[in-house]
This record gives sequence, structure tokens and C-alpha cells, in this order.
Amino acid sequence: MQMALIHLPLCSHGAESYLYGLAPDVLKRDETLEERRADLIHSAATILDKNNLVKYDRKSGYFQVTDLGRIASYYYITHGTISTYNEHLKPTMDEKMELAKLLDRVPIPIKESLEEPSAKINVLLQAYISQLKLEGLSLTSDMVFITQGMGPIGREGFETMQNDRQEDVERADTSPPISWGADCSSSFFQAPHLPEKYPPPTELLDLQPLPVTALRNPAYEAFINNSSISILSRPRGDCNDLKLLERGQIIISTPEKWDALSRRWKQRKHVQQVSLFIVDELHLIGGQGGPILEIIVSRMRYIASQLENKIRIVALSTSLANAKDLENGLVPNMMGHASRPLVDNSGKCVILCHAPRKEYYKKFLYEAFPVESHLHHYLHDNLNAEVVVGVIQNKQDAVDYLTWTFMYRRLTQNPNYYNLQGVSHRHLSDHLSELVENTISDLEASKCVAIEDEFLLSPLNLGMIASYYYISYTTIERFSSSLTSKTKLKGLLEILASASEYEQLPIRPGEEELIRRQMIGGNLASDQQEVLVYASRLLQAMVDVISSSGWLNLALLAMEVSQMVTQGMWERDSMLLQLPHFTKNWPRDSQLMDIARFCNRFPNIDLTYEVLDSDNVGAGEDVSVHVSLERDLEGRTEVGPVDAPRYPKSKEEGWWLVVGDTKTNQLLAIKELLFRGSLE
Repeated sequence: MQMALIHLPLCSHGAESYLYGLAPDVLKRDETLEERRADLIHSAATILDKNNLVKYDRKSGYFQVTDLGRIASYYYITHGTISTYNEHLKPTMDEKMELAKLLDRVPIPIKESLEEPSAKINVLLQAYISQLKLEGLSLTSDMVFITQGMGPIGREGFETMQNDRQEDVERADTSPPISWGADCSSSFFQAPHLPEKYPPPTELLDLQPLPVTALRNPAYEAFINNSSISILSRPRGDCNDLKLLERGQIIISTPEKWDALSRRWKQRKHVQQVSLFIVDELHLIGGQGGPILEIIVSRMRYIASQLENKIRIVALSTSLANAKDLENGLVPNMMGHASRPLVDNSGKCVILCHAPRKEYYKKFLYEAFPVESHLHHYLHDNLNAEVVVGVIQNKQDAVDYLTWTFMYRRLTQNPNYYNLQGVSHRHLSDHLSELVENTISDLEASKCVAIEDEFLLSPLNLGMIASYYYISYTTIERFSSSLTSKTKLKGLLEILASASEYEQLPIRPGEEELIRRQMIGGNLASDQQEVLVYASRLLQAMVDVISSSGWLNLALLAMEVSQMVTQGMWERDSMLLQLPHFTKNWPRDSQLMDIARFCNRFPNIDLTYEVLDSDNVGAGEDVSVHVSLERDLEGRTEVGPVDAPRYPKSKEEGWWLVVGDTKTNQLLAIKELLFRGSLE
């Protein structure tokens, strides 16, 4: 929101000015007290920002609401009370002590302070690989680091969408933004653009649940009772997820996983065949993960328009004050389809809940709150992904791409929130052009996207790696600029720990001491699990970045670290420690069967290769090598997940085929493989 000063009648008597801390002659210098009011607003905003009730940008003068601010406003809690809560409701020092203890036990020294997030991540990685015991009990309440919240969804009728799409968004030169400073002119505060008033909530009906037979359609009943359900469990959208997508009739996925899987919709026919798209918890659009959901819904709408494939989109949420904006672009006949054709004149929505919770949910339905898009803060990775798959090929495509989003619907409805200087078509065009221009420029500086003739866009190697492994463009840029051919294990871990994906990992009071005491438990254990899950994907991306530079030894080192993370042991440790039940003591007889089963599953692979046309190969010429891999499954049809009991989740096998020269440290070719029996 933008700050605005409202002109009020002022007292002209100098005596009364002392009551408000003003000098007697202040009205002579500033008749409207505009400077004084700006100081008051700035002071109040600074206090609210300090207590996390709002986010205050001192340069631009804009506010952004926080969840804590909504709570304080709703329950009429003063900022002083919130300040007290922030001061006293903190974790104990146990976690910091545990991290501090661990710092002395990890094998590779860490130079950063434990107050730095990267140092904590580095410690947790090394502690996991070293199999250090997790002991702390004060941190057990911390859940894993996840992107929560959902993103905005757009629902608009076909006719409205057609009308909106007929308006071309013009490209225009960007206009300089208005900056916030101490010397504020009166024009900055005049004529604020207020958001439109919200419609009243609809009537809440007291309805009863009905059985499936109420559909009166045997085909639907059979589908509901017998449909195969696939759950996507990997954010990268790999081959296993594609198989689940092929087999399943009902797909359950988080927004991040569907985003990764649907990015290549042009090559994946099963993504194109989706006919019903259900989005849950839309009211979390204002959360950190909101832009991801906004992107996938916009993408599904775009897919439907490109393939002329009707996709019914159903959004579920608590009561929203600006639900009509979210409606724009989603299947408006949803309520009509909820009724029986030619039988009912209207459709009804049923809310099923536990009886004691009925009043609680009625409160949410009747007391709606508005939501806004955060996509403009997280646009880089999404535009990069669309450039990689060819959906966006120039800057005009990028502007057109934004018109499918919920953010585009809200720009003119609440312009101050999005720093829009006006609501005319020209203002909208300028704003979108500037947003695209700045985003693409950042991607170009990160060597993810190339700009040709100041207009055409094409993906670069780093951009393709970031999109494929579903990691931030800032992370891939850091990998590229920090890794060198002389990087050792210590430096590699430091670079890995600095990834942007770990920025939201909390640093709690007392964790430094906990690391020094070499204790991991509770919250630290949960943090460690999240670090490990991200580390596997980041290391795979790191291997690709290193391979692009042709550094053989460093690529092999990154692969070894990936194995260390999976098995929870250093490469210098005994290989027998990978066997189940193996410790310093010999396993019991009752455990030998598990060991035999593990040994029988151990990969047995024959590799042969042949240099094609080897008799006619000259120095400096390209060479084609035919490689054959044969795996003995010993009667099994599926390989199954790897045996990694210390890894926090199930993990499928992954292989690298590397061709290199160890004498010159040159990596000549590399390919990531997933194979079951034989592969050429």
C-alpha cells in the first residue's frame, strides 16, 4: 500500500501546538504540517516494521501486510503487546548449544559464524555424513522447511477471457519510479488509487452430506470407486513421476511438483490431457509459495487455449473478499455443473466438517479477507522456465504471458499495492514492460538467458540447468561464479551451503552452542532432513555446471559428495558400513538375512564400449563412442529404491556415464542415466 496524507483543518493558535510537540512558528514554515505528518507516518511505520506487523520499504514508502499484522488487527492487539510476544516467545538456547558442539566434531572446518545460515547448513550436512547422534529435545516442534501457501488462481468466463485477450498489451519505454525520500513533495501524497470495494459474502446454507449414489450416474460411481491414484513425490518431475502420470487417473501433487512436471507440457501428452484441475487452499495465495500456484494455474489455462482442450478448474478456499478477481479465467459454470442437468435450477456447495467446528468455519466464510499476488517478487525463475521450453521467445511473449495471471487482474484493482502509477491502459503497458525488462535483464546478467537484437530471447546452459533441476537462477549463478578447477571438498561444501534454496532455513537462538557441543536433535534434526533433500538436487545441478567447464576431477568429487549425502558416510569410511546392521560390532545371526538380501540387490553391471570408425580418427577431431550397459537383475523386474536407511526419504537410483582424461583433468562427455536392464 502507498502512504497517503489527508488534509485536515488545523488549529492556527501557537499555544495548542505545544500539546503536539510543535514549535510555535511551525505553521509559518509548514502551513499544512505536511512534513510533520510524514515524520509521524515514517516513525509509526518503522515501529510496525520492527515488530513484524508490516513490511515497510523506506525508499519507496510502500507497506506490505504480514500475517502477524492481520492477527493483531483482527484481535485488536497493540504493537507493544506484539513486541512483548516477539521478545519472550523464543526457543531455548538448547539448539544453539547443540550446533556449537557439532562444530567441533565435523571433519572439515567451517570458517563462517554459526549465525550465518550457510554455516548451519554446512554443519548439518557434515554431521549427517559423519553419522553424529541427534540429541536435542528442545527443538522437536520444528517442521521441515517447506514452501507453503498456495498461489493465486484466476477464474474467468470464456466470454470475458475472449474480450480481455483482444486487448494487446503495448510495449513502451519504462518510466522512472517515484522514490521515497526525506523531502517529500505534496504531489506524492495526493490522489491515492484505492482498491475497489468488495462485494458482501453470499448466504451460508445449512446442508447435509450425501452419498456417492446421489450422483445418479453409475459411470461416475465406478470411476470414484475404482480410479487409480498416483502421488507425485519428487520436485524435479523425473522418469518415475512420468510413469505415475501415465498410469494414474487421479494425480495428487504439490504445486512445486506439478510446476516442475508441467513445464515441458509440449513434450508430455499426459499433461495436455488433463481435463479437471482442482486447486486446494487458495486463501494461502499471500504466502511465500503463492506465486508457484499462480503460475501453474495460469499455465493450465494457457495450455487449454493453445490446444483447444477444455480444462475445468475448481478452486477451494476459505471466504475471500476479492474472490471475483480469482473467478476471472476459471470454468463460471462450476455451480451449474454441480447440479443435475434438466432437473435442478441451481447448484449448491456443501461444507463437510466436524460439528463443533461449524461456527469456526462460518466465521471464515462470513468474515472474508482480501488476497493479492506476489508473483512480481518471484518472476525470474518462472520466466526462465518458460524461455527454456520455448513458450516465451521474445519480450512481447513475456508480457503476453503475464496477462494470463492473477496479478494482471489485480493490477488495476489495487494499483498502489503493485506500485502502479495509474490505471490507464498506458500505465498498465508501461508497468508490465518495465517488469519484464528488469526481470529479463537480471536473467541475462546471470547468464541464464540471451537477448538478441534487444528483443528475442533464447535459453543458455545455466538457465536450462536451473529449470531442469527446479532451482533458483541465483543459485546456478553462484555455482558458476564460485566453482573453479581447483575447488576442494571444503570449498564445494561452502558453495553448496550458500544456495538460495536454504535462505529461509531459520537460525534460532542457542544453535551455535548446540553445534559446538555436537548435538543434533529436535528442530536441528528436521532442518537437517530438509538440507539433505535439497542437497541431492543441488549437487546434481552442480555436476552439470562443473561438466560445462570440462573439469573432470571436480565433477567426480561432486558425484562422490552426492553419494556421501545419500549414504550418510564419508568416502574414507569403510564400504561395509553401507550394509544393514553393520557397525563396529558384528551383526547378529537374525540380521544376516537382511545383509544377504542387500548383497543380492547390489548393482551388477557390465560395461563395454567401442570407438566408431576408429581407423579414421585424427587429432582434434570429434569422436563417437558406442557404450553398452548390461545389468543383471537376477530375476527381478524392478530395481526399486536404493538402500539408504539414513536418507530422510525414499530415493531412486541415478547414474552418471563419464568419459574423461585423468592425465589432463579434462571431462570429455557426461550423461545422466536411469536404466533397469540394458542400455545403449
